[in-house]
Amino acid sequence: MNQYATKFDDSLNAILVKELRQTVRGKFLWTTFNLFLLIMVIALTLALSEGRRASGNDTITFLFIILYFACFFLVPLYVGKKVNTEKKDGMNELLSITTMSPKSIVMGKFLCGLIIITMLYCAFTPFMSLTVFMGGIDMHELIITTILSYTFCMLAVLFQIGLGLEALGIASLGVLVKIIGIVIQITMFSSSLSVCMECLRGKGVDNYAYLCAWLIGELIVGGIMFATSVSFLQPDTANKSYSLRKYLSILWAIGICLAFGIPAELEGINVGLIFLLVFVSGSYIREPEYYSARIIKDIPSNLFQRFIKFPLYTGLANGFAWVAITTIVSSLVVGFVNSYCNPGFSSRDRYGTVLFVIIATLNAFVLMGNYIRKTFFSNYSRGASALIGIILYLVVGCLPFLILGIMRIHFDGARAIAIWINPIVGLFENEQVMAVVSSSLLLMLGLTLNGSTLLRQTKHYFELTAYDEEN
Repeated sequence: MNQYATKFDDSLNAILVKELRQTVRGKFLWTTFNLFLLIMVIALTLALSEGRRASGNDTITFLFIILYFACFFLVPLYVGKKVNTEKKDGMNELLSITTMSPKSIVMGKFLCGLIIITMLYCAFTPFMSLTVFMGGIDMHELIITTILSYTFCMLAVLFQIGLGLEALGIASLGVLVKIIGIVIQITMFSSSLSVCMECLRGKGVDNYAYLCAWLIGELIVGGIMFATSVSFLQPDTANKSYSLRKYLSILWAIGICLAFGIPAELEGINVGLIFLLVFVSGSYIREPEYYSARIIKDIPSNLFQRFIKFPLYTGLANGFAWVAITTIVSSLVVGFVNSYCNPGFSSRDRYGTVLFVIIATLNAFVLMGNYIRKTFFSNYSRGASALIGIILYLVVGCLPFLILGIMRIHFDGARAIAIWINPIVGLFENEQVMAVVSSSLLLMLGLTLNGSTLLRQTKHYFELTAYDEEN
């Protein structure tokens, strides 16, 4: 028996053991757990009290919202905060010199958050059982809602881990990253809660194809977040984007193939996943503009293989090539499917245009942000380019027209100017051609500003020459 116990101890993830030990010794777990149980008891007591007896459906809805808030919001934020705290304590440097792989480190932190969520769901089970006896609850709906909400909470933990690791990479703008992360977390919480509430009320629970599409989509998104977090932990000199882009390429190819045969009611989810895959790869802007000797060693000597693998390697030019190829192919395929294979549904006719315009516009501003960072804020890390690009988009493309709208100032040509500066506006104004043209011009401007860098890195890749950024 001791032999099996020893093998089990050796197989445990060391990071998971460390995280659980710190969590049990801290105040967060027990404070959250006790408050959770107290609120559940008070709510159930009031629901069962004489004179104000509530139905089981109303009671379970309130209790489920409390559970979901704790598991989707509080626990992921706690896990993300622990990741950020390690920067101050210097723990991330110690982890980087251990023999543990980045995958094991991310997995340990993820499993710690997942165990806390599982504990809360287990504590919720007795209260859920009592509400069933109150009547008005369909067990089929309740089980599906529980499974769906649990997977949403898994995604929230992975999101906060990746956000925390990203904030470590751009410490100069770490506070801004945290604020953006909290805003995104709140948005995700409200939207996912509405989906769970719809299932709890019985809407869509009998459409198994729709539910399976949701679950598969969540698993894919979770895989993307996990792979992204692992790449953040790898050293800057490593070919850190190669495995991530291979994973994204496989998922993207599957999504493109499914576009030809997927039912019409599920096509929006499929297109959304394709967009997410291409959008996530927009993080290429934080990748180096010079190849390290370590990356050069991985580049194949065969010219054909070198050409095929060019979009997969770590580098600014390589990342842009991947995004450009996937965006163009996705837009053409989705547009063709909507126009010829599945005609007659007007709201889907614009999917191809929407994909191209949004991705082209965001990449244009991100490339401009990279040029501004190198020119005026050279002391900031490469990861700040994306944030500068987003700020530029909000200040130039959104804020002026928002102010004019609030002040109710109108003038001739305001609509056309808005579309030229912010092509995404053209999608809402049904000016698809103008939106495509303006987003293409903005992208050309961003490429022109970064043209010398992209051309130099492409030349270096095919010449198999290692360059150091300091030289």
